[in-house]
Amino acid sequence: QIKNMELSDSLKYAVLNLIENYRTAYSLQNKEYIEKVFSDDAVIIVGRVIKESKLQDARMNNFEQKVDYLRLSKDEYLKRLERQFKSKEWIDIKFENPTIQYANKQGNVGIGLWQEYSSSNYCDKGYLFLIVGWENNQPVIYLRAWHPQQKFGFKEYEELLREVNTRNK
Repeated sequence: QIKNMELSDSLKYAVLNLIENYRTAYSLQNKEYIEKVFSDDAVIIVGRVIKESKLQDARMNNFEQKVDYLRLSKDEYLKRLERQFKSKEWIDIKFENPTIQYANKQGNVGIGLWQEYSSSNYCDKGYLFLIVGWENNQPVIYLRAWHPQQKFGFKEYEELLREVNTRNK
């Protein structure tokens, strides 16, 4: 089910098909599909939740969630993904509540998704935002950004991009 926009049936099908193929590629550790679906100039923002405990008193730990963001090129992302695939026995990704934020005349869309990622050695939950277009009737991801909280929309991801660019200098 896609929420928030009136879309043609063919665009709904294309978005749902992309989401399922993307999820399956990670589960099967299919680097070739992932390489094919990302634009050569894609902007990829990955986030990693860092949990730090602050001892409030002798009886109770309070966990504060911090996120370490990194902006990667497609090549950097694929190299990192290859290392991750080698270090994991399995990966399971679940997506829920796909939401289309925008569709322009060229058919590019912003897709927001709740993601639950788990693997043999790491897990997290958060929101994934993709900007997707079509070239030769095939989906192409121009932006992939992850955030632990819902920050859907182009304006919010432009702010995240500025934050990540500042940290990575």
